[in-house]
Amino acid sequence: NSYYQNQDGKTGCLQCNPGQQLAGDLGSRTCERCSDGKFSSTPGSLCENCTVGMYAKDDKKECLGCPAGFWSNTPGLIAFSKCTECAKGTYSSAMGVDDASGCNACPPGKHSDVAGVDDASKCKDCLRDYYNDDEAQVECKPCESKFYQNEKGKTGCLQCEPGKELTGVLKSLTCTDCTSGKFSSTPGSLCESCPVGTYAKDDKKECLGCP
Repeated sequence: NSYYQNQDGKTGCLQCNPGQQLAGDLGSRTCERCSDGKFSSTPGSLCENCTVGMYAKDDKKECLGCPAGFWSNTPGLIAFSKCTECAKGTYSSAMGVDDASGCNACPPGKHSDVAGVDDASKCKDCLRDYYNDDEAQVECKPCESKFYQNEKGKTGCLQCEPGKELTGVLKSLTCTDCTSGKFSSTPGSLCESCPVGTYAKDDKKECLGCP
């Protein structure tokens, strides 16, 4: 049973406090503190392993969930420090997550280059002229040649419409009208001079022959 008495001449028996369990044989029973990673929550109960996703408090009276941004699939964790961080590119706002799959992927258009992120809002937007078309990314990809993106947090890049060309450098690329006498006829193309005997239409999308 779960009772003991460590003094002679008593009229009743005692139970070990939460955080302890009974050890020893009749006549020499004593209460021992639960070992690392174990707990007992009620008087007289046996020490048990904390379940996966949990770790034992210092007083051994209860288990706490691994905090947001962490997980564990190991029973009987001895401390919060033994919980595992969610990997880069993922996050978890829940406590007590018991598997790496419980860490959520940062969505497309965002990234996270640090582990242990505890909220979706901490997945960072891709910057201007960068994108992510997949989830759980550690960094964003730069727009390819002839492409740009003038907004943050996007999943793809754009091309300049005909009559314009791309100018600038990454993080500040912009579409600029073709200058006088030049045209661009397809999305993403560079402005070119009209051939001899032609002139650029006002919209700079094509050249017309001299009348």
